[in-house]
Amino acid sequence: MFENFLNSDDFEKSQERAEQAALWFEERLKDGRHFFMDSFQIHQALSYYFSKQDFLKALQLMEYALLLFPNNADFWYKKAIIYLELQNLEQALECIEWAIQNESTEIEYQLFKFKVLTYNAQYTEALETLHQALYLAEDPLPVIFQLGNFFQHQEKYEEAIYYYKQLLALDETYTQAITELCLCYEFLNDYTGATNFLKELIEQHPQLAQGYYHLAILYHKLGLYELAIEQIEIVKILEPSYLAAYHLAAGAFMDLGKYDRALVQLVEALWLEPDNYLSLLMAGECYEMLELFDTAFRYYQKCAHRYPDIYEAWLGMGSVMVNQGNYALALPFLKKSIEIYEESFDAWLHLAECEYYLGNPGAAMQAFLRAQSIEPQEYGVWQEWGERFVEEGNLSGAITFLQQGIERNPTKVELYYQCAAYLFLDKQEEDALTLLENALLLGFEKHGLLYHYAPKLKKHTLVQMLIEQYQQ
Repeated sequence: MFENFLNSDDFEKSQERAEQAALWFEERLKDGRHFFMDSFQIHQALSYYFSKQDFLKALQLMEYALLLFPNNADFWYKKAIIYLELQNLEQALECIEWAIQNESTEIEYQLFKFKVLTYNAQYTEALETLHQALYLAEDPLPVIFQLGNFFQHQEKYEEAIYYYKQLLALDETYTQAITELCLCYEFLNDYTGATNFLKELIEQHPQLAQGYYHLAILYHKLGLYELAIEQIEIVKILEPSYLAAYHLAAGAFMDLGKYDRALVQLVEALWLEPDNYLSLLMAGECYEMLELFDTAFRYYQKCAHRYPDIYEAWLGMGSVMVNQGNYALALPFLKKSIEIYEESFDAWLHLAECEYYLGNPGAAMQAFLRAQSIEPQEYGVWQEWGERFVEEGNLSGAITFLQQGIERNPTKVELYYQCAAYLFLDKQEEDALTLLENALLLGFEKHGLLYHYAPKLKKHTLVQMLIEQYQQ
């Protein structure tokens, strides 16, 4: 209904009238003559300023409005909203107090005051405001939800769970409360508590699709993919058009490596919403994993065409080209992905691979280091690239590369053992023994990695003597 209104002539006309009211207001201010606007015209002009996020002009309008209607609580409320947008918390609080003074039973005003007080770290006053709102509220549900949310942000998860449960006892369909309650259990690392709660909720309300859906999410997080899929099938029976359920099922099948089964879910999802970006991306990934690269590319391409600002679509097209060895063709897609989102680890890593195989080692290293700066904990890529150099017969390149990796990850003993093994293979025994000794000091228990990269070292006398020395 609302979407139809947004696309209708009535909506366009209302927008025009709002703009006309704003322009009329600005013209009257300029000529300096006395003028009058009724509250309807003021609201029209205000809606225009809000739509343009022109909060300074909106503030001017509200100051004028309150000269005409000094006891209008809604205008004080709107002025408070403007000050909050301008990050003036003191003035926002003052204005909302005036709104409450003129209309003390309006719960929306109380909740806004709570919001401002929370932003201003006045937590005691914020909690008092919520309790006052709860006392006044005809519909207590939004207030109880905010109480749960308040304690959740204070990291008092037990108290938050109490209020969310109180809310769900009054209305089991309050989906957001189920979501937040499960998050609280997760923060407490109490997955048993979350599971028991959801099972009880389902037992009490067997037709509640959200109960099964959240239980599926929980099973998925725990790696119980088959159980997650079972719950999702129930969700689909209860709510056949619930798109998120198909995505969750597809994700579970993908985690199981069953990409063909995932595609069945995604075909159904695309039937429900043909241009859904997540369905298109997931389908592209499934086809890519099945090595059906042309089909994968088409899905990514459709997503990029429909949603040009989704960086994953461009990354997907680049990834397909990399997997096919078309490194030059992959470059523009990867660079576009990075242009949209500069913090994409995968895009920079693919770009590094392309530059390397296109004979640009400097650009490859630059891209690789950029990827590492985004996710420094992903030190495993240093190991993978070291192996890649060796496979291509570039042993010295692997050593230089891993030495840089050690410099940037000085606590990652795995890189020490790999680099030491390659130094032995390159006949640099003195440097190799020095690095091996450092590795044994840092993490003796992982010395078996040395033999993974250079099995012949099991019979190397000096290596075995050094290992025996640290074993003792």
